Amino acid sequence: MLLGAARQPLVDGVAHPWVINVQHAPRRWGFTVEQFLQAWREDHFAELGETAARHNTTLEIGMGIHLMAEHQGPLFWQAYLRGLQAAKAAGAKFHFGSDAHHLFVVARLDWLQPTLEKLGFTPDDIRQPVGNYEG
Repeated sequence: MLLGAARQPLVDGVAHPWVINVQHAPRRWGFTVEQFLQAWREDHFAELGETAARHNTTLEIGMGIHLMAEHQGPLFWQAYLRGLQAAKAAGAKFHFGSDAHHLFVVARLDWLQPTLEKLGFTPDDIRQPVGNYEG
């Protein structure tokens, strides 16, 4: 499904390529946290990153998933970080999602910065907004 979205010519960016709350997975999607982490491996995100790069589609790094991933436990957090690294290594470009569900997390890039720096992200890895944006 994500690969199909990344290939779609009308899609510029894939939102939520990372699951936000795996604790609800058994009830919502019918799989356990363990099953999810088995499937959510680096090769999955490397393929997604490669496909996104080939089709000039970005992957979202959202404030909400970043915050939630830290609180899902160490296995989830490490899988999230490895997924980011694998997609980046495969050539993906990224965009920031505001996670406008909650005003206190909208555009808090300062929360993402330490992790992105640790993973070696540079401004070249992030697609910049187009238009009359004045930072």
